[in-house]
Amino acid sequence: MQQLSRFFEVYPDLPGATIPLGICVDDLVYANGLAGIDPVTGVPADGLLAQTQLALDHLKALVVGAGGSIDNIGRAVAYVTKVEDRDAVYGPWDAMFPDAQDRPAFKVLVGSLPPGHLIHIDGLAVLGARRKRSDIDGVPARDPTVILGDWLFTSRVPEDAEVEARQNFQNLATLLQLNGFSANDLAQVTLFCRDANDFAVAQRAYEQVFTDDRTRPKMHRLNSFILPRFRYSVEMIARRGVTKPQHAFQEIYLCADRRPVPAGARLGALVVAPGLTSADPATCVGTKGDTETHLRAAMSNMVAFLAAAEATIDQLARATFYMANVDDRATMNAVWSSYYPDEADRPPHKYAPAALPDGHDVRLQILALPGAPRQTLEIPGLKHMDWMSMGARTGDLVTSSRLFGSYPFTGARAVDAVEATKLIFGHAETLLKQAGVDWSKIQQVTAFVNDPLHRDIVAAEWRRVTDDHGRASRLNIVEWQLAGAGTPRIEIVAIVD
Repeated sequence: MQQLSRFFEVYPDLPGATIPLGICVDDLVYANGLAGIDPVTGVPADGLLAQTQLALDHLKALVVGAGGSIDNIGRAVAYVTKVEDRDAVYGPWDAMFPDAQDRPAFKVLVGSLPPGHLIHIDGLAVLGARRKRSDIDGVPARDPTVILGDWLFTSRVPEDAEVEARQNFQNLATLLQLNGFSANDLAQVTLFCRDANDFAVAQRAYEQVFTDDRTRPKMHRLNSFILPRFRYSVEMIARRGVTKPQHAFQEIYLCADRRPVPAGARLGALVVAPGLTSADPATCVGTKGDTETHLRAAMSNMVAFLAAAEATIDQLARATFYMANVDDRATMNAVWSSYYPDEADRPPHKYAPAALPDGHDVRLQILALPGAPRQTLEIPGLKHMDWMSMGARTGDLVTSSRLFGSYPFTGARAVDAVEATKLIFGHAETLLKQAGVDWSKIQQVTAFVNDPLHRDIVAAEWRRVTDDHGRASRLNIVEWQLAGAGTPRIEIVAIVD
């Protein structure tokens, strides 16, 4: 199984912002579904251009927050709700990347989005690599092919007649060769076609150009808008220097034949879905019903996503429920326990409030490692009141739920934030030891505080336990009103290497 080397999330630097902008896995920074909304209130900006600019601002903040810059962005995809909105997106995009010879691979697709959302943007950056444009001589392209370290990203390469479908894929092969890649380096190939009846012809052309079925990735076939003068367009991503490039990056769709918007992606060993909702995955129409109905619909979408990623619920490493109303914990516990009835075999999870679009009362972020066994981790004498484990080791990834400042066996609560912080870091160390590691393997500590004064207390304890190990980890601090005593809580992520 592929080894993880790095993981952390990047949150907006705003009190009350509970949903990460995106994640960093190994050298990749990934965002799925960045919207032009206020990260705290969920209110969309006024109009398409304003939403586009705000979504791009979020993309930049993510990459910079991960330690990079917009020079590291290799690929972005915008999704709008109407064909006539496609061209307008290029105004803010070109302003962010004013040099036409130095832009990421980019495309604008049409798909259904949540109510009030006029645009979503997915982004992919490679830390430590500088983008360089690459074109085929004599083949004009508004949106470029770019090489970024050992990665190659194309925009859509169109052709205008069925008999020339093979030329689409020949152009991909040419771009691979021009940049020192081979067909064995293909990570993802995506076909865009307005008529599903043309898929079979394109599939045959794909197999004629890329003849080795052992290395040729399965082609995503998206029933999608393309310009009227074209019949097909194709796109590829390649990754050089790895045994299984399809595992390096692969988008995961729930309803590609009806909605060309991925629900998440595989990034190396890790599968992530940042924003599964209770809505119909094909139409994005919100679910009607009570809290239980929304929770079960979101969990059903989770199971479908994991299946599409060739994983199961037994390989789930962590889940986060973002809810419009977190008061009904009993309902959430009932739904979760119906999927994970065995107390000795549950992945950790947490819940947090978030402002969500109408009809989207639940948003679910999941992390999974296909094929990896999961071991539940517990703290002797300490349990959550909710149906959740303290932590788990899934493959080489160690995760926890939110750890709280109570003493084992007695249940006595810490008297103040300083005492609680020492307790919760001690609980984290217990989980790490159960997983066979120590603080030197920590990747991320995320602290949840309801008082700005607690930030310094948490940061001081984080430095105390991590500085001696000489390995950088990330501290995220999320400020919102916690239930209960209000003292800090933390969750951790570590990698066993």
